[in-house]
Amino acid sequence: MEQVCRCYNESIKEQEQQQEQKQKQKQEQEQEQEQEQESQQEQEPKPKPSARKAAHFAAECTSETVCWNCKQSGHIATECKNDALCHTCSKTGHLARDCPSSGSSKLCNKCFKPGHIAVDCTNERACNNCRQPGHIARECTNEPVCNLCNVSGHLARNCRKTTISSEIQGGPFRDITCRLCGKPGHISRNCMTTMICGTCGGRGHMSYECPSARMFDRGLRRF
Repeated sequence: MEQVCRCYNESIKEQEQQQEQKQKQKQEQEQEQEQEQESQQEQEPKPKPSARKAAHFAAECTSETVCWNCKQSGHIATECKNDALCHTCSKTGHLARDCPSSGSSKLCNKCFKPGHIAVDCTNERACNNCRQPGHIARECTNEPVCNLCNVSGHLARNCRKTTISSEIQGGPFRDITCRLCGKPGHISRNCMTTMICGTCGGRGHMSYECPSARMFDRGLRRF
């Protein structure tokens, strides 16, 4: 009996020792993993602070107010006494719509010549359809001039520079013939033959394509 008890006690001690060793190994492994993670975090480059601040509302903004007119702090645009800056090139002397750095040569909406805008124009008013002086669009019998590429012979809707023409001339309308002009590629409600602008009275374009409408919108925004 004594021998059996001794053997049993020894086996229990061995089991306890094995469990202790396993626990120690686990602890050592966990410590090693933590150390590896810390070393990796130290080696990784820290992200640079973003120039943009977290999203917030204007009422919650703590930054100093910047003037929209001159881009300087300390006042707002309605109180600004400085010269306005162009929002395209950040220079004074002109606005973004008249900026020479914008890459697009804009024409005067009155005489359709470059170098000035309609409010500064001293030339005779030109026709909104053919861009020739001496008559108005509703009396014009010449070919229209495209308001996108400034080339005569087609309208802005049919210009290659726009994606609207492909949708009207092709796609679902490629096998349809207009009841008004008899030409394929469009339906009667999109026919350019009888289309009259509701702004200037010219034929061949709609109000949203009219250069007079653009000038009218600018005048409303200005006042």
